[in-house]
Amino acid sequence: MTALATAPDVSCRAREAQANLHAGCAALHISLPLPPADWITTRDGALTAVIDGQWLGGCSVPRRAAGRMLERSNVRGNVACLLLPTHAQQIAAALDRVGEGRAIIVLLPHAAALALVLACCDLSRPIAGECLFFAHDASSLDNLFTRHPGLPLPQQFLKLPATDPTAGEAVIAWAQEVFSKQSAKHAARLAAARCRVPASDGFCVAAGRTFCLWGDAGEALSRALDCDTIDTDQPAQSAVAHVAERSADAAALVTVDTGRADGPDLIAADKPWLTWVTQPRVPAFVPAAPRDGLLLVDAALRPAALAAGWPAGRIAVAGWPAVDSAGGGAGVALLADVSDLAPTEQIEDLSSVRLVWEACRAELLARPQAIGDDPAAYLHRVRVRHAVPAENFPEALLLERLIAPAIVVATARWLVRENVPVRLHGCGWDAFGDLAARWDGPVPDRAALAHAVASAGALIDPFILRSGHPIYAQGRPVIRTINRTAPRVLQDIAAACAGRAPSGVTTAAIDPAVVRRLLGNA
Repeated sequence: MTALATAPDVSCRAREAQANLHAGCAALHISLPLPPADWITTRDGALTAVIDGQWLGGCSVPRRAAGRMLERSNVRGNVACLLLPTHAQQIAAALDRVGEGRAIIVLLPHAAALALVLACCDLSRPIAGECLFFAHDASSLDNLFTRHPGLPLPQQFLKLPATDPTAGEAVIAWAQEVFSKQSAKHAARLAAARCRVPASDGFCVAAGRTFCLWGDAGEALSRALDCDTIDTDQPAQSAVAHVAERSADAAALVTVDTGRADGPDLIAADKPWLTWVTQPRVPAFVPAAPRDGLLLVDAALRPAALAAGWPAGRIAVAGWPAVDSAGGGAGVALLADVSDLAPTEQIEDLSSVRLVWEACRAELLARPQAIGDDPAAYLHRVRVRHAVPAENFPEALLLERLIAPAIVVATARWLVRENVPVRLHGCGWDAFGDLAARWDGPVPDRAALAHAVASAGALIDPFILRSGHPIYAQGRPVIRTINRTAPRVLQDIAAACAGRAPSGVTTAAIDPAVVRRLLGNA
């Protein structure tokens, strides 16, 4: 075993453990004493304890081990149960694995084990953010759902290799009894909510509000309609029964890109469900709910809406709300998150599809105009050229994870070669060394987006998979590059840099008036 730290260092780490424990207990509204232990920082940088000469959890590199334990876990649903972790790093790894918008319920029967877990890592943020919960028996687990009525029931148990099978099965037994009882309660709550008569003529928005560059529709919708909003990106607000209860008193439910066909039991058929469509996919029309409606971010989506069965009278156009951008910047900016364009794990396992991936990547980086005006048709041509069968071909994955970002990267490189004063903003650009000098960092939040937009005189639009892109609502001239000649693009850039902005795309923005007009047509 590695030698313990010197006495002053041990004292410092003990204070860190005490601070972690205090923060975690404060977030949980409990009080636990710090267990007696020697505290040490391991080779992988994790804080851990040595008790009676033994490493906590039997491991001297708990962070590295936790990552490997869970690296192949495929988490389903918004909530999962983690069984009997022996170290806080296993909880941290589980949270990383499930990602944002999901939660972990840790089943840990003993208070001493909980104290050690809380002391080894500051877990107060996920606890306070209602992404991490703890239960030690059936009663505390049942009370957890009573205190958090919007928390969905877990879809699976996450079992660690080091978990004692007998102890794990005992915990699963009492947990499943609780879930069965709670499932019946959720069904009763949902049925009662569907029968309630609306108490107002207002709306209720159910949409995720976590910021994502060019994917912030939930926040935009919530602000535009200024009504009760259920943030479905928060695990403790995403249970179906909770959404039904919150929306029961409203005259209509408004969502982003999902409709009744995606969740038929959420509200009664006679209550309007309005969908603001900001992506190419249009949810299907449900004839049993004739008052439902679509709000299209772009009129170009109307043919797809009609093809999905929507009556023309149940469709309205409602674009992105305009952003009031301050200041007047210089040059042009390309704002996008990109990937390194390497094949995903799924593609690596499919040799024929990997061949198409590599062919598309090479061609589009060298000659992005090959995409033409129909990305799906381009992908079809490459697939046929390499004799790859259409059956089970992951077209959507290649369009989203390869072709779209490859066009963005190729456009950035072309702009640099043409000596355009372009600045790059977003995640992933550090994978391309030749563009590093033009990269201004990621865009992690709305304030960073506003700053990046304000710093530019014009914005570049190289996006292939969106109609009615939110870039046109940012209060800056926008220069589209797809399916346009290089001289025309450069001409528009020169005009924008000289203060002669090219005309943009304008669409009536979504607001309460356009929603009420659509409701009035029912």
